[in-house]
Amino acid sequence: MHDHIQVVVMSYGQPMTRQLQEWLRDNKLNWRYGPSGYGIDLARNQIVNQFLREDVSRGKTHLLGIDDDMIPIRETRHILRGNEEFAYCGYCGRHGSRGHIGDGDFGAACFRVSAHLLRHLIKPYWKTTSVNDARIECECEYFRKRAEAKGFTAKMVGIIGHRQNCVLVPSKDAPGYVVVWDEELEAKHGQQLPTISAAATRPEFAGQGNPVAV
Repeated sequence: MHDHIQVVVMSYGQPMTRQLQEWLRDNKLNWRYGPSGYGIDLARNQIVNQFLREDVSRGKTHLLGIDDDMIPIRETRHILRGNEEFAYCGYCGRHGSRGHIGDGDFGAACFRVSAHLLRHLIKPYWKTTSVNDARIECECEYFRKRAEAKGFTAKMVGIIGHRQNCVLVPSKDAPGYVVVWDEELEAKHGQQLPTISAAATRPEFAGQGNPVAV
């Protein structure tokens, strides 16, 4: 059913999500890992090169790239359907940021592009632009702009979940905790953090008076 699609999972040195493993298995997808140990733009360039060099001659017409921290949901199934030249699933960015959502935007964490589109582009296909070590344009934007210059517009055909690490910190306010992104917690290391009573969120501790540092 999906024999025309070559799936490549981009690995970032962490276990693939269980949901992604099941999605690959349940949809009987032909997949492999992309190269690791490289910058993300270089790694994405390599998967395109391999796709055009090896997979197209075996009958593959579309490349589907997906990051190993993605969590497919029901609405993700649309990335496997249709023959759009340039499609992706919208997702939230790190730390709850907007990420890439909507037609005309484009995110490389879950995308499908045709060999026809890729043949219209000149290398490099992907490039991250930084100034003074600060990223000012991601590889997704670079790819989107180059594809649009050749007449291709990205279509968001579905959505997908994005696994992120966070810390639940006890709070006296409902619902009894606040969400703190792990990087935010690390940034506060060594600073004076607020203290609340455990009884504020756990009634069984009432009267013990033992503070919980958060």
